[in-house]
Amino acid sequence: MKKIFTTLLGVFCIASALAIPAKRTPIKVQQPDGTELTVFLRGDEWFHFYTTADGIPVVKNDQGAYVYATAVNNTMVSAAPFHAGRMLAHDEGQRSVAEKEFLQSLDAPTLKKHIGTLAASRTAQRNRVRAQRSVQQRAAGKSTIGGSEVTVEGKKRGLIILVDFPDKEMLTSQSVFNDMANQVDYKGYGNYGSVHDYFYAQSYGKFDVSFDVVGAYTVSKNMAYYGGNDADGNDLHPQELIAEACKLADKDVDYRNYDWNNDGAVDHVYVIYAGYAEAADADANTIWPHQWYLSGAQPSLRMTLDGMIIDSYACSSELDGKSGNVPDGIGTMCHEFSHCLGLPDFYDTSGDQSNVGMSGWSLMDYGCYNNGGRTPCAYTAYERAFAGWMTLTELKSPHAVKGMKCISDAPEAYVIYNGANRSECYILDNHQEKEWDSDAAASGLLITHVDYSEQAWADNVVNNDAKRLRCTVVPADNLRTHNSLAGDLYPNASGNSALTDTSKPAATLNTPNTDGKKRMGKSLTNITQEDGLISFDFMGGSQTAIHSLTTPSPHPAVVYDLSGRRVQRADKGFYIVDGRKVLK
Repeated sequence: MKKIFTTLLGVFCIASALAIPAKRTPIKVQQPDGTELTVFLRGDEWFHFYTTADGIPVVKNDQGAYVYATAVNNTMVSAAPFHAGRMLAHDEGQRSVAEKEFLQSLDAPTLKKHIGTLAASRTAQRNRVRAQRSVQQRAAGKSTIGGSEVTVEGKKRGLIILVDFPDKEMLTSQSVFNDMANQVDYKGYGNYGSVHDYFYAQSYGKFDVSFDVVGAYTVSKNMAYYGGNDADGNDLHPQELIAEACKLADKDVDYRNYDWNNDGAVDHVYVIYAGYAEAADADANTIWPHQWYLSGAQPSLRMTLDGMIIDSYACSSELDGKSGNVPDGIGTMCHEFSHCLGLPDFYDTSGDQSNVGMSGWSLMDYGCYNNGGRTPCAYTAYERAFAGWMTLTELKSPHAVKGMKCISDAPEAYVIYNGANRSECYILDNHQEKEWDSDAAASGLLITHVDYSEQAWADNVVNNDAKRLRCTVVPADNLRTHNSLAGDLYPNASGNSALTDTSKPAATLNTPNTDGKKRMGKSLTNITQEDGLISFDFMGGSQTAIHSLTTPSPHPAVVYDLSGRRVQRADKGFYIVDGRKVLK
């Protein structure tokens, strides 16, 4: 019995392209027989449903009761031909013998296949659109491990449009959203900072974005028209909401201000709609926050205003949760806006809940919900490099790295490539429980295994294959779960201070190295942490250490070799730059 529940639990967390994941919050519901059932909302905008606490899918029947579900004819339906009163779903400890026997009879592998097929059918069209949009990014090709297609440096202006529905008006003023988006050192409603603060910090001051906040404008139809679900559970007409909002705001904005790369198109439009979000288990008529393209739903929706093409957009809700009047935290905006910068989702968007990508360590996974979405986690070194805000230092030969700074303090991180495949690597960065990582589960060295594929990034399926996760934490405690994040960083509480070909976890690869083995063959040992700084030995270390790198000075650096001779053009090796020893 327990085996089938475990198998089912590994099936039901379906997700898909370019949307925020559902909050992993237990929801208590009252069943008609008087029992209380705990359910969880799974998935995202493109495919979502409920499961019991032990992972069995459930749906609401016509009487409003939760019954066990399966996938039939491209939708989720009741799994049992019983009257609701005879086969209600219950928590594991309250199930009858007949209920347990029915669940035991479920064919988990077939059910998993049906769910996977259903998820794939929902995402196929969206992935094709995303793949087409990523052609420019692939052509730009910043590195062998990916890069943003847009310029994300300097002063930029973004646009936020506030929207009311005829039957649902905003409770939050425009000035609050303006502060939440733009105010330096913003602390309102428990947020650690504003959206501007977040991206300014992640980019080390290179990306100085401010937002023009306009509205609220009232669209033509009630909320249910745009956010109500179709037979497949998808929002009906969210793109029409965006199109209307853009036209309503045209009299107050000049869309030419939002073309960042002079390609004749607005790089993004962000819409905040009145009320709550379906991702937080709000009413089914609410909209699920997401990023997409007007043309992805209907080519005719793409428009030209002020001579600018408007297609890419993102949206999120005004309020947090499903009741009350507290504005949603900035985490959702930062996540969806990061999609506009080209980053994919790092959570599993297919349907295998056992696939843990970056979890709470990435904004593009569950880190957008840290501190209730009010202190979204800091960008990882990979995400900063992807955006062009830092350069990773490659480690190739034995060295001792000393005093590595926190990633939030300096653009210092290291990369170790697979010698036979430079699209696969380990990235090392120091995360401390402070600033944007103040709600992180631990402090220490984060090791991320990246196996970059243009197609996987374009299709937003980075961590969908359990046998080939492409951007995931290498956990120091060898536990890849959402509930064990406190043991992920090195050195951890149990004393793991090494990652080698034979350690647990081992330095494994997805593709063969130069020796034909799927091992990195380059050890990390003696990982230590002192006063927030990380030190370690690479390939055994050496007498010549790499000391902490500093942020480049605004004046031209004076460079000397290790013999004290000044050099104009430096080949690869060790040098003295502004009084510090560095590796080129």
